[in-house]
Amino acid sequence: MPVVVHCPFHEDSTPSLAIYEDHAFCFGGCGKISLESIRDLVERLSIRPSSPREGSTDERWRHLLPLWRWNLLMGPMQWRRRFFHERGITTRMMERYWLGHTGRWFVIPVWFDGRITGIRYRRDDLFAEEDDTKYRNPRGQGALLFRPNPDGWPTVITEGELDALLLSEAGCDAVTSTGGAGSLSKIEIDGIHWPLFVATDQDDAGEQAWEALAARFRQRIYRWRWSEGKDISEALSRLPREAWGSWIRERIRECEARGCQ
Repeated sequence: MPVVVHCPFHEDSTPSLAIYEDHAFCFGGCGKISLESIRDLVERLSIRPSSPREGSTDERWRHLLPLWRWNLLMGPMQWRRRFFHERGITTRMMERYWLGHTGRWFVIPVWFDGRITGIRYRRDDLFAEEDDTKYRNPRGQGALLFRPNPDGWPTVITEGELDALLLSEAGCDAVTSTGGAGSLSKIEIDGIHWPLFVATDQDDAGEQAWEALAARFRQRIYRWRWSEGKDISEALSRLPREAWGSWIRERIRECEARGCQ
């Protein structure tokens, strides 16, 4: 968890400078700040940013999630909402699902059974370092089940949290894993609303995930296919919100006519 203090670079009635282990970030408008530029402040306040114990799960995000959410919705990073808008995620959905921005990474909370059980960091390409991966988890956090709307219908296994959020918003019981496409065939899903549908990406990894799921469930499992892009986000973001339901019903009708393949 960072230390939060008043920023020395502007009038700051409410502390807005968060000092991390390797950098600082001002949520009052300055953005990312190097520790070298505030070395005197760090030394004067004897600030020692804390680290999780070796081998433990890093859950400092629980304290920072409200700040990251504010940063994206009302703070200096609100202009980066465009990233989600381009993928069909509305501002109302950002508020509902507590999406945020650290100043370097987008933050996607992991929803399961109405609770936030973890987070995923998604690289923001405008601020990414050269060696940043596209996605990462907090240290020690394993693969988690992501299921925002378990009361929805139908149950659809998809690939990626944003795809799952879009399908959930359309009324589906969307399910994915934070472990990526390779972990989908191993997830345990209680209360499946049969038949089960699969909407993984239309690429090699997505097809391999589909084949593994089909081999596991064997019957009453169907693969969605579409022509509007590689993944669910690309397909639905091209349509007006009111057309999502009919698009999903069309996928279901196609499966019924085509069979499991």
